Amino acid sequence: MSVEISADSDNLRRRGATGKQKANGSLNKAGNGHVSHEDGDLFDKYDKLGSKSKQVTFDDIEDSEEGWWVELPYLQAIRKHGDIILPLFLFVAACFTRLYKIGWSNEVVWDEAHFGKFGSYYIKPFFYHDVHPPLGKMLVGFGGYLSGSNGTFKYGSGSPFPDDMNFSFQRQWNAWFGIIMIPLAYGTARNFRLTKKASWLAGILVLLDNAFCVISRFILLDSILLGFTSLAFFFFSGFHKNRDNSFGAEWWFYLLGTGFSLGLVSSVKWVGFFMVATVGLYTIEDLYEKWGDYKMPKVVYAFHWISRIAALIVIPMVVYMFSFYLHFKYLSHSGDGDSNMPSLFQASLEGSSIGKGPRTIAFGSKVTIKNAGFGGSLLHSHSSSYPEGSKQQQITTYGHKDDNNDWIVVRPHNALKKLNEERQLREPKAKLQRRDQIPGQPEEAEVKAESEAKPESESTNEEPKPEGEAQPENEEAKKQDDDISEEDYDPNLDPEVLREMDERLQKKKGIHKDQFIDSDEDASEPREYIKNGDVIRLVHVATNRNLHSHNVKAPVTDKENEVSAYLERNFGDDNDLWIVEIWDDLIDNPTKRVQLLSTQFRLKHLSTGCYLGAYGVRLPEWGFGQTEVICKKKDDRSKSLVWNVEDHWNGLLDPAPAERLKSPFFKDFVHLNVAMWSSNNALIPDSDHDDQLASQPYHWPFMLKGIRMCGWGDNKVKYNMFGNPLIWWTSTLSLIFLTLSFGAYIIRRSRKNNDWTEANWEQYTFVGKQVLVGWFFHYIPFYIMGRVMYVHHYFPALYFAVFGIPVIFDAFTVKFNPNTKLILCAVLTLTYLAMFYYFSELTFGMDFPSKEIYHKKWVSSWNFADEP
Repeated sequence: MSVEISADSDNLRRRGATGKQKANGSLNKAGNGHVSHEDGDLFDKYDKLGSKSKQVTFDDIEDSEEGWWVELPYLQAIRKHGDIILPLFLFVAACFTRLYKIGWSNEVVWDEAHFGKFGSYYIKPFFYHDVHPPLGKMLVGFGGYLSGSNGTFKYGSGSPFPDDMNFSFQRQWNAWFGIIMIPLAYGTARNFRLTKKASWLAGILVLLDNAFCVISRFILLDSILLGFTSLAFFFFSGFHKNRDNSFGAEWWFYLLGTGFSLGLVSSVKWVGFFMVATVGLYTIEDLYEKWGDYKMPKVVYAFHWISRIAALIVIPMVVYMFSFYLHFKYLSHSGDGDSNMPSLFQASLEGSSIGKGPRTIAFGSKVTIKNAGFGGSLLHSHSSSYPEGSKQQQITTYGHKDDNNDWIVVRPHNALKKLNEERQLREPKAKLQRRDQIPGQPEEAEVKAESEAKPESESTNEEPKPEGEAQPENEEAKKQDDDISEEDYDPNLDPEVLREMDERLQKKKGIHKDQFIDSDEDASEPREYIKNGDVIRLVHVATNRNLHSHNVKAPVTDKENEVSAYLERNFGDDNDLWIVEIWDDLIDNPTKRVQLLSTQFRLKHLSTGCYLGAYGVRLPEWGFGQTEVICKKKDDRSKSLVWNVEDHWNGLLDPAPAERLKSPFFKDFVHLNVAMWSSNNALIPDSDHDDQLASQPYHWPFMLKGIRMCGWGDNKVKYNMFGNPLIWWTSTLSLIFLTLSFGAYIIRRSRKNNDWTEANWEQYTFVGKQVLVGWFFHYIPFYIMGRVMYVHHYFPALYFAVFGIPVIFDAFTVKFNPNTKLILCAVLTLTYLAMFYYFSELTFGMDFPSKEIYHKKWVSSWNFADEP
C-alpha cells in the first residue's frame, strides 16, 4: 500500500521534478495509507496528515526530495546505493585514521603496561587478578598469540618492545574494534530511520573524534569496549526498527544479536552493564505498552516476555559466565593473582604450593586462615594500631601472600600450663624444651657441651673484632647459626628478634620452613589434633600477639565488637580464647577434625559469644584499605563468618596425599566477581598524592582535561588522550537542546500547536530519548563512584552523546531546501574534519617539544603543551 501526496506544479517545478511528475502531479512513497492534498510544501502536507501518517519519517521525506544535486551522477549513485557507499567510505576512512603510523612509538604506552601484560598471561598461562571481566584481556591475548608473541615480555611502563616482537600487529588487532564503531554508527542511525545525511554525520562524528581515534590505536580494553557498545546499540536499533514485525526472521536476528552483544560488552568492563540498563529500560516500556493492547492475545503477550527473557537476560548471562569459564580453563598455572581466589581453586592450579602441607591441623601448627565468604581474604595483622577504641594492634584480612598472614594454633594458657606440669612430672630431670627437637638429633645439653668444649676459634666462624669496635644491638640474636642455642631465647625480646632467632635455630637443626615445629610441642608425644568444639588461641607469628576480642566497638561497623592482637604468646587472658565450630567439610570427616582446605569452620569468642567475621568493609587510610575484621554479636549464618585453613606447616606431621580437591565453577565465578568488586572499590584517590592524570566527571562533557599517555620528553614520541573539542562541545549542547526541546514541544502540543506530524514527533522523541537515556546511564553513575577516574571513562557516554547532533539535524532541517541541507551537512563535515586535523599531532604522535603547540592550548586546564 502507498501514500500518495499531491503537489501543485509550482512546487514540483521548484524541486526539479521530471516531466512525468509534472504530468501526474503526484509523488509515490511506501506507507500505510492514501492521502491527497492540493497545495503547500512537502513538510506542510505531511504535517496535515496527522496520525494517519505515522510511518512517514524523516527518512521517507528525504527520499522524496528533489534538487539540482540529483543530476550529478555520483550523487545519484549515493542516493540510490547510499546505504552501501557511505558506510563503505566511512570504513575505509576509519582504517586510515586508526592504523596510520600505529607502530611509530616502539615503547609501552599508558595502560598497555597493564592490559598487554594481562593478555600475555593467556599465552604463558599464569593466573592473575584484575578488576575487569576477562573477555577483553582474552581478546588482547589472542591478538598477541596471532602476532607470534611467546608471552614473556613484561610490558613495563615505557619499556621498549623487543626487536623480535610484532607489537604493531597487536595494536592493529585492537584497532579493528575501534574501526567497526564508524560503520556501525551509520547503521544505527539508519535503523532509527534518520536520513542518510544525518546518518553520515553520526559516522563522521565517531570517525573524527581524536579521543575515539587515539584510544583505538593501542593495546587497551577501551577500543574493545567501545566496539561492543556500538554493536549492542546497532542491534538494539534494528530490533526497534522491526518492532511491527514481531517474531519474524529479522526481529529474531536483531533481538538475539542484542542479547549476545550485551553479553560481550559486559564481559569486557562492567561499564557494559550500563548498556544492559539502557536496553532494559526500553524493554520494560515496550512490554508495558503491549500490556495495554487489549487486542493482543495473552499467549502472544506471554511469548513476548519469554523471548525477551531468553534473549536479553539468559543469553548475556551465559556469554558473561562463559568468558569466566574460558578464563579459568586457560589460566591453569599458579600466578600472582592466586590469593584472590578460594583456597580450593588455588590448590587446583599447577605449581601451586597450596594444599601441600599436612592434611589435619594440630596444636603447634602454623597456618594461614582464609575467610570463606565470597571475595574473602586471609586473616592478617601488622604492627599498626587502631587510632580509636582499644588502640590495640589491628586485625584485618588481606588479599595477598604475606608473612603477616601466618598464625600458630596454640593451647589456652591454663591448658598449656597443665601440659608443661605433666611433662615435668614425667621427666623431672629433663630440661624443658624451649625449641623443637627432631627425633634422632642430640639433646640440647649435648649440643651445648660440645660447643663449650671447642676452642673459641672453632666455635664461631666470625673473625675476631678489633678492640673497642661497637657491637651490634641484640648481639645475642645476631650470633652465627652454629653458635646460637636455645638458652639464648628470651620471650621478652623484640618479636622481630625472636622470629629471626627461631629461623636461625631451625636452620641450625636442618629444618626447612615447611618443616616448622612449634616450641611448645614435644616430638616424642602424640599429636593433639584440632577438632570440633576445641578451645584454641591464635598467635600472630610476626608480632607474637594473641588474636583477641572484647566489648569494644569495631572501628567502622561500630555495632559489632572489635578484634585486635593483644599482649603476647606467654601472657594473656580469656579474651584470647576461641571455640572451633565446624561448619561444613567437602570430604567425609567422621573424626570432626579441622582439615586443610576442605573443612570450613567458625571461631566463636569464648567470653562474649560473638563470631569472628569479615564482611568486605574497607578500612580508612590508617588501615591501608584492608578489610575490617569484626566479632559479630548476632549469628546471621553468613559465609562471612566462616573460615578455612589455606596453608599449613608442621614438621611433626606427614604431608597431605597428592590428590587434589575439585573447586566448583559457580563458587569460583561468584568469588572472583566479588573480589573484582572489592579491588575496584579499593581504587580510591590518594589524598597525599596529586594525580595529574585523574579528572572529575564534570570535566568530561566540556573536554576540560586530557591525559598524557606517556613520557613528555622533547624528542620522545608523545600522545595525548584528547578529544575533538568541537565534537565534545556540540554533543553536550545537543543533549541540553534535546532536553529543553522536549519540554517546549510538549507544552506546544498540549496547546494544539502541532509543528510536526505525529510520526515525526514520535521519531524525534524516541531517538532523542534513547540518546539521553544511554548517555545518562553511562555518565551519571560516575558521580557516585568513589574510585579514581579518568577522562576515558566518559567515552561510552560520548558515543551516545554524538547521536544527539544528527537527531537535531534531521528534526530542524526538515523544512530546509534539500540543497541547503546538503550544503549544511558538507559544512559540518569539513568543520569537524578541520578540527580533527588541527589536533592530529596529539592523536598520531609528535616527536617535537610540546611547547611548539602551546598556541593550541585554548583552555588553561588542557595539559598537552608545556609553557615555552
